[in-house]
Amino acid sequence: EGYTVNFTVTSSGGTPTGNVTVSDGAATCSATVAVGSCVITSTTAGSKTLIATYAGDGNFAGSTSAGVAHTVNQATTTTTITSDLSTATVVGEGYTVNFTVTSSGGTPTGNVTVSDGAATCSATVAVGSCVITSTTAGAKTLVATYAGDANFSGSTSAGVAHTVNQATTTTTITSDLSTATVVGQGYTVNFTVTSSGGTPTGNVTVSDGAATCTASVAVGSCTIASTTAGTKTLVATYAGDANFSGSASAGTDHTVDAATTTTTITNDLTAPTTAGDPYIVSFTVTSTGGTPTGSVTVSDGTDSCTASVAVGSCTLTSTTPGVKNLVATYAGDGNFLGSTSAVVPHTVL
Repeated sequence: EGYTVNFTVTSSGGTPTGNVTVSDGAATCSATVAVGSCVITSTTAGSKTLIATYAGDGNFAGSTSAGVAHTVNQATTTTTITSDLSTATVVGEGYTVNFTVTSSGGTPTGNVTVSDGAATCSATVAVGSCVITSTTAGAKTLVATYAGDANFSGSTSAGVAHTVNQATTTTTITSDLSTATVVGQGYTVNFTVTSSGGTPTGNVTVSDGAATCTASVAVGSCTIASTTAGTKTLVATYAGDANFSGSASAGTDHTVDAATTTTTITNDLTAPTTAGDPYIVSFTVTSTGGTPTGSVTVSDGTDSCTASVAVGSCTLTSTTPGVKNLVATYAGDGNFLGSTSAVVPHTVL
């Protein structure tokens, strides 16, 4: 900012002519004695001592004024974001923000920091841009802040809107599931969820089409127990979070075989019965894989009776006397293998 400095050059010998130069120690201005003033523009801030120096002419000797104090403050600045930020980016994707810092007092120096409210980037005024990477999704208001320097005061731009979308993810099952398991047997499924935008959080659910298990991305695995036999196609599904979109893995095949069973005659058959008289035979069919269904047949070697596993007993009528060796046989179902009980003796009179 230019300011006027008035001066006089006097002499008892008459009226001097020629030029006077005013200096603040760095900047100068000059004018003739007759004009009596000049406009000086200080280029740095701070306390100045202004001195006017008359150069003299053919008839008058030169002279220098006493110093006069003057304060020069920092020049104001205007910081502006000049980028068009209307095109959305995604979490973790860097995007360039251009800025300018201007002043009527000259050319500012120093640094500008651009912020989206959480993430920042910085560059010099001379560079004029920096690359910022937003770490969260949503509507952002970008602001560029000039820190100022010794001669120029700091300033902040108006906010500029920018949208950051969720980053895409890739979910992958990493387990080798080629080894078959049986119904009801838990097996571990390992998974990963990755993104170029950073580290996703939240949960992954693994499904075989019926049974499921769930664990966090950070844990990276869960234990699933298939409840039916057959060839399963396992899929891991990431639910997504505020910053990362959901995704599903490719299907991974896994074979689940029928579970083994144990069939047992459970009632006390030590008391004899008479040929032709019915008697009850109780049984159970158990499995570590769950609850078998289907039928059990009890036989004394000649005669038999049948009932469902759920009923748990049937009424047998032995038609001939003698010591009978009773056996209960479970036929199996789609998910459970058949089995035969131990022999239980029973006397028929």
